[in-house]
Amino acid sequence: MKNFILLAILVISAAHSRAQQLDNAVTASGEVTLITDKQEERFSFEKDGTINESLNERKLYSGNVKKKKLHGNWESWYQNGQLCDSGQLALGLPDGEWKHWDEEGRLVAVRTYSSEKYNRVKMELTRYNPRHVAYPLTVMYHRNRSSASKYLHSSYSFPHSIRRIDDQSLQQWVASNIAPGSVYNPVFDQSLHHGLYMNLFNNGLAKDSGYYQNGLRQGVWVHRDAPEGLVRMGAYKNGVKVKEWRVYMPTGKILGIIFYNNKGEEISRKKLS
Repeated sequence: MKNFILLAILVISAAHSRAQQLDNAVTASGEVTLITDKQEERFSFEKDGTINESLNERKLYSGNVKKKKLHGNWESWYQNGQLCDSGQLALGLPDGEWKHWDEEGRLVAVRTYSSEKYNRVKMELTRYNPRHVAYPLTVMYHRNRSSASKYLHSSYSFPHSIRRIDDQSLQQWVASNIAPGSVYNPVFDQSLHHGLYMNLFNNGLAKDSGYYQNGLRQGVWVHRDAPEGLVRMGAYKNGVKVKEWRVYMPTGKILGIIFYNNKGEEISRKKLS
């Protein structure tokens, strides 16, 4: 009973903190403010080294700290011993492959990040020179800051992720992640996708799968409406759909083709059955 009360207190405290965060983040239009130009860290630590925390005598998380930021291997666990998430961080930024599982041990999401690309993009954003632009995200940012900023925030990577407030501890944050019915929130605020991206259904079939390049979708992607739903396959260029996108039945039979221009605008459709 004592252990159950401890878990309940941590989860309620975390939920209250998140409610306050959401109230503070929502604008008059009802949209959530995603990011500012200043990089913010969810958690800051007093000393370097390995950090471990347990809850109800079960391991809750394990990580490392360098220069007061999460750095190196990170893992957290549900109370039944199943992994919740696992990945690498480089001074607070995710770097490389990041995975998230549900409480039953089913893989839910795979993300690939680059801390180096993140720092390069942020540098180009803050020192903008239209004659020397290496990243399409920079061009997007200087045309429409809000539409581009979302790609650098964890709420884009894992929807419904919101910023913490200063008095919320890492233990509270992770405890709220493993609470029944909770929405997953990673331990980082900012990130940049670069590499494989997947969301999976409970049966292991990919819901969304493809690759990111420098923060934007690039190349061939597959989207499924449901485990037995329609399949859409086509290419992205700099984050927008281009050329032909084919729509298939779950059996593999093609239903039609949707055509896009280089701006990602649909220009026509062709029904094949």
